[in-house]
Amino acid sequence: MRMRFPTQSSPDTRWSLVGKALFDPSTGVVKTYEGSIRFGIAFFTGHQNEECPLLNEVHAATQNYTALNTLFQSLAPDGNTPTGESLNQVVGELERGQSHNVQSIVLVTDGNPNTCLKPTGGDGQEEALEAVQLAYELGYDVYVLGISNDIAGENLQQLANAGKGEAADLVYGVDPSAAQPYQASGTEKGLIAQFGDILSQVPFCEVRLQRDVAADEASAGQVLLDGKPLDYNAKDGFWLKDARHLEIVGSACDAIKAGAKELSVRISCD
Repeated sequence: MRMRFPTQSSPDTRWSLVGKALFDPSTGVVKTYEGSIRFGIAFFTGHQNEECPLLNEVHAATQNYTALNTLFQSLAPDGNTPTGESLNQVVGELERGQSHNVQSIVLVTDGNPNTCLKPTGGDGQEEALEAVQLAYELGYDVYVLGISNDIAGENLQQLANAGKGEAADLVYGVDPSAAQPYQASGTEKGLIAQFGDILSQVPFCEVRLQRDVAADEASAGQVLLDGKPLDYNAKDGFWLKDARHLEIVGSACDAIKAGAKELSVRISCD
């Protein structure tokens, strides 16, 4: 991310533009939403015959601006992009955490994927695509943002499609179910708006369940938001979206987006 962006005469590099959009203390995405969104971050790189992938991480939490910004300021861009291996490691960590919160991944990349075995040449698209597909199968939506023209449009589109569980060869604007591949704006304001658009698509009011649940089980379940019970199939309560997801609706969903602190779900296994 050392290259100037969007042109060689631009005042920002790819790295500095992303940093401003995320961590500006007044307008940055993390500062704006840290009270209601659990932000985590993983910067990834790797080198042949050394540790690979190499991740520098801060795990997800609310009020996480200082920790995330401190990590960003301590790092410098590196040239390698082992996307598939890095994403697999991040997803593995999320799975071991066994969180019931909705968790989505925003993959921000400035180059075509390579691999730990072949750190140059951009030959890692197949591995990256498989990693994104696996993340989606495990319940994580993946949004993809390219921060340079070095990542090919076709590769970006394939990864975006995989992140929504769609066929890789669909084209946004042509095929109705194709996912939107985000090509980063060249301005801080524009990039902040793109991150905001991505966040607006995240289903914050869904709860992923550990097993298939029937409607009668869900109706007998106990859902508490900051200690207050929510009613099943009520306009300001919750309902069973599908066998593996509850959805919080109405004013209860609004409260979650505004920064409600604790959502508790208990469904009997009897």
